[in-house]
Amino acid sequence: MIRRMRAALKEAADTSRAPGMQDDMKSSMPYHGVSSPVLRKVFREVFSGVAFADAEEWRTLVLHVCGVWIVAGHDTMQTYV
Repeated sequence: MIRRMRAALKEAADTSRAPGMQDDMKSSMPYHGVSSPVLRKVFREVFSGVAFADAEEWRTLVLHVCGVWIVAGHDTMQTYV
């Protein structure tokens, strides 16, 4: 699922918008230029049909994704877009 999400975000990237978005957030972390409406569309597509067996399975995925961002030095999920 994470690979699908990354591939979809890469495809949705608008590199011409990325520098402005990065400036707006006053961040040194890279941006890919994915606007919020496009981001929501990507998430709907990636997560449609996804069913977690239980809350623990969902929690494990969320903690894994957050752990990847933290290890990479990103302090928020927003910084990926």
